[in-house]
Amino acid sequence: MATSKTQQSESDSVFDWSGLSGQTLTTSQGARFKVVRVTAKAVTIRPERGTRDYELSVPRELDRCVGEYFSGQFFPTATDLLRVGVRHERNCYVWGVLKAVLVDKVLGEAKPSSAQGNVQLEAFAGDWRITGMAEFDVGFLSEGDEPAHIELSVLAAGEIHGRYSFGYSNGSITGAVREFGGSGVLLFSFEGTDEMDHVSGAGWARLKSMDALEGEFMRTYGPFAAEKSDKAGQMPERTPVLLTLGDADPLDKTKAVGKG
Repeated sequence: MATSKTQQSESDSVFDWSGLSGQTLTTSQGARFKVVRVTAKAVTIRPERGTRDYELSVPRELDRCVGEYFSGQFFPTATDLLRVGVRHERNCYVWGVLKAVLVDKVLGEAKPSSAQGNVQLEAFAGDWRITGMAEFDVGFLSEGDEPAHIELSVLAAGEIHGRYSFGYSNGSITGAVREFGGSGVLLFSFEGTDEMDHVSGAGWARLKSMDALEGEFMRTYGPFAAEKSDKAGQMPERTPVLLTLGDADPLDKTKAVGKG
């Protein structure tokens, strides 16, 4: 099936698939693969531990998934891609390509933090107690083996790594702070489990103050708000509340960025 003119032009205006040639990427399950050839019709990949190459259709799979993303329906998980029409044996590879152009591209092209942003970089580090999430009620956030929280650390290279836990969901976070609208925004990818199911995606977070954080696990868990733990390293005692964020999503392409 041919891609619509609107969807095709939107994809072409944002992504140059040929730039992937020669890159080594990672699937949704953590396996590595290399992009060995790119044409107008297909991106050919070779698994690091495999005996055959796979062709990922540009119009029927990659462009279609990009169109779904820009329509605001989801940042896809590998399972989501099956519903869009991606073939089962290729969905984890398509996910890896999409992550490279939808998440890693944003991290690479957004402006690095300025000197003021570097101060914000350190300010993201620490334990943050989640005080509210739009998609979950108080009961869910209070379940699990530990309080609902996000823990972030700054590496020497300027990357931010961490982990999250709320309810029966937990996993790892990897990202970097970039400048949007004059302020530092943490852009991250995450991967973990939701009960027994694998989940992954992207998100953002920004400082409302030195002790308050807000952000979103995009197209999955939704918006969240958090407060920094006290100096003794203990999470503050506060009951989580149902949350609705009114501020603009800094990654939303239909809204202005940097308005507070």
